[in-house]
Amino acid sequence: MVLGLQDFSRQDLETVQAAGEKLQIQVLGLARIAEDVSRELARATIDSVTVLGALHASAVVKAALALSCVKCSSAITRGTATQLRSDPRLGRPVQTHY
Repeated sequence: MVLGLQDFSRQDLETVQAAGEKLQIQVLGLARIAEDVSRELARATIDSVTVLGALHASAVVKAALALSCVKCSSAITRGTATQLRSDPRLGRPVQTHY
């Protein structure tokens, strides 16, 4: 669990991929995935994401992660949590507040 800011560059994820590993991202604060990270690289290297705060990533990467059933708890300032999940009927990610 990282408290504060955690950045993931394309090079970071390529290193993880070369090692044959997957990340379980847990951040209390801000998690940022670089804009040049492809959907394929994100899906190949990120096993799960739990963020209490904010997740900054391209729309393509967020959609790829949502389709992989990855959680993202956000909206901490509103006192709510959000789970980003895939809705197969819509073919796109949706947010569920709990």
